[in-house]
Amino acid sequence: MSESSSYSGSDSESSVDIEDIEDDLYAIASERKKLEETPTVNDEAGLKQKLAEIKLRIKGYEPDAIPWSEVMVITSDKVVQQILDDADDDLKRERVFYDLTVAAIEKGFQNLSDEGIPYERPTDYYAEMQKSDEHMKKIKGILLKEKREIEEATERRKNRTSKKFAKQVQIQSKQKRKAEKDAELDAVKQWRKNNKGSGEDFPEELLDPKSQQRKGARSISKATIKAQRYGFGGKKSGSKRNTSDSASDFSAFNKTHNKTADPAFRRGGAGSGRGGKGGPSGAASRPGKRKRQQSTGGPAKKARR
Repeated sequence: MSESSSYSGSDSESSVDIEDIEDDLYAIASERKKLEETPTVNDEAGLKQKLAEIKLRIKGYEPDAIPWSEVMVITSDKVVQQILDDADDDLKRERVFYDLTVAAIEKGFQNLSDEGIPYERPTDYYAEMQKSDEHMKKIKGILLKEKREIEEATERRKNRTSKKFAKQVQIQSKQKRKAEKDAELDAVKQWRKNNKGSGEDFPEELLDPKSQQRKGARSISKATIKAQRYGFGGKKSGSKRNTSDSASDFSAFNKTHNKTADPAFRRGGAGSGRGGKGGPSGAASRPGKRKRQQSTGGPAKKARR
């Protein structure tokens, strides 16, 4: 039942559409028939009267004596349909339009020359500007101000960047100087540890960061120094006692550190000590405290018990 009802509905819709189309076609045919039956009227007198009414009128000129420069209208004498064989040929059609346009322009130049109207721009021609000089000065001032602000902002940005860079360079230079100073101190300490008691003068080459001696001094590790000083383990008791070889070895003796102004100290003897009774040189010993006070005339203090 449902299928039959659906088919019947589609048939009714198609019949309605066909009826509407037939009505439209009938109306179009009737209108066309009326137009064909209406006679055409060529009222030349009425057309000429309307043309005279809408004809251009300019004050100071007769309607038939208006100069061409007031209207600048050019109508070609050639008919496009007669020149163009095939209207569907786009290239030929555009070529015909171009030729007619060029001919009309040449004719217009000739008409202007006949009336004495110049149409070419002189070499020293300057067009009048729409805006005044004061207005253009304001615009120029605004543009210069914007340019100056942009330049100042760029300069400030460069200064900030240069300050940051200068600060970084300053920090790096300080760190470099500190590192060099630490390296020099380390080299001096290392030399002192390695040459303790040798009596050698401090070499100035160690202060040069490029010297090989300084690099060698810095390359010695703490473990190597301790090994040289304390050994590598094993028995420690009696390791610092002298032997016959060490007692006869004076290579570590420093003359500068062991000099003294008293020749008796170098020779030894009974008077070489402090408060002695004199040595072979016959140097007088220092008197006691009581004798010194008596010689100065001061009262002798009682000795505390």
